[in-house]
Amino acid sequence: MGAAAFDRARFVLRCVAAAVLGYAVARAAGLPHPVWAPMSALIVLQPQVSATITSVGARLLGTVLGVAAALLVHWLMPGGALIVQIGVAVGLCAVVASAHPAIRVALWTGPLLLVAADQATVAALARAAEVMLGAATGALVHLGEDAGLAPPLRRLLVPAKE
Repeated sequence: MGAAAFDRARFVLRCVAAAVLGYAVARAAGLPHPVWAPMSALIVLQPQVSATITSVGARLLGTVLGVAAALLVHWLMPGGALIVQIGVAVGLCAVVASAHPAIRVALWTGPLLLVAADQATVAALARAAEVMLGAATGALVHLGEDAGLAPPLRRLLVPAKE
């Protein structure tokens, strides 16, 4: 097996492991929409571990910003038109995301939470937990695979250059 094929196989296995583990952990935790965990795990995965860690940080920060904006709008505009609440939450997040594009997840986190306005606080906490759990799972899978599994497998499967 060549180095390029080995790297592709690692990517495939990393994605499968992150998605399956993210979903399993979210289900085991009793989260109401465990699908957000594997989605987040896959979103944060990058070719290099350092990029995955950076992606996780941005995903977590963006999620917290989106949750905070949605809850702030929900609490300050009770009974307000949903379309106006969404606009205000997105506007608040866009101000920050325009200077820090890596946290753009905040832009869609707010509207996702506001459409569940009858239980916005509960929905916000559950979605944040699902996303954060998934992002952490993706990072841990990548770190474990990169540090523990990849080096011995590379020595075994990829011929050394002479």
